[in-house]
Order: sequence, then C-alpha cells, then structure tokens
Amino acid sequence: MWALVGDGTYLMMPTEIVTAVQEGLPVNMVLLQNHGYASIGGLSEETGGERFGTAYRHRAADGGFTGAPLPVDLAANAASLGMDVLRAKTVRELRDALAEARASDRPTCVYIETDPTPTAPPAEAWWDVPVAEVASREAATRAREHYDAQVAARRRHL
Repeated sequence: MWALVGDGTYLMMPTEIVTAVQEGLPVNMVLLQNHGYASIGGLSEETGGERFGTAYRHRAADGGFTGAPLPVDLAANAASLGMDVLRAKTVRELRDALAEARASDRPTCVYIETDPTPTAPPAEAWWDVPVAEVASREAATRAREHYDAQVAARRRHL
C-alpha cells in the first residue's frame, strides 16, 4: 500500500503512522517536504490572502512570517514514530528508495525535500471560496474581481 503525502497533510495525520507500526502494516509513504502548505498557499493567494502563514518560517521583525525557516524535520519525526525512513536527494536515490520500500515488510517512508518556491501550475478547477467585497489591499481587490468573474461564469449542472 502506498500513500503520497505532502508535509502539510503529514502534520495532520502522523497518528495513522503509529497505527501502521503497531499493526505491522507494510504501508509505504512518499513524503514531499516543501516547508509549507503549498495547496493552501495557492488558495490563499487566489483569494487575496497572499499566502499568509503558509510557509514554515519564524516571524520577522515586522510581524510577518518571512523570517528564518523553521527547523522542521518530518523524516526524523516519521522515524521517531517507528517508520523506516529513506531520504532521497537525486532521481537515482529516489528510484532506489522506492524499490527498497516496495521490498520491505515494514512501514517505510521515502522522504523527499522539494523546492519551497511555489512552482505548481494554477489549478484548472475553481474552488468557490468567497473573497471580501471591501478591502484596502490590492491583492484582495484583484482577488475579488477574479472571484466575481468566476461566479458570473459558473455553470449550474443541476
């Protein structure tokens, strides 16, 4: 059994790892660590929130979350919960780690650090998350204009 998990999702479910270890289930998890909530950051940006609080960073002097990165090591966390952890830094290491995990009879995590810079293409679906009608920040004003256009173009299927 395989699961592909981002770091944000991982932080919401590590108790399931304990259950897999306890029950001796050979669950394989590929853990992508980009040091933040990438999909929620994208939604935040789409709704005018400018990705506020979606990166694992300390607060800066101005109060924003733009300080030094937090020392989050989810591979060490998975190991502390009883998983075997294989860190992959290259494509070759990833292939080897996936093969090793596949052959294992223990819960195994293949851990991959990825670029924290948002590089994913924009979503092709629209998530109806209302945006403030009145705002002073330009990002929120633009997001409201985009939201209004999406609402006007939406199709009702039922």
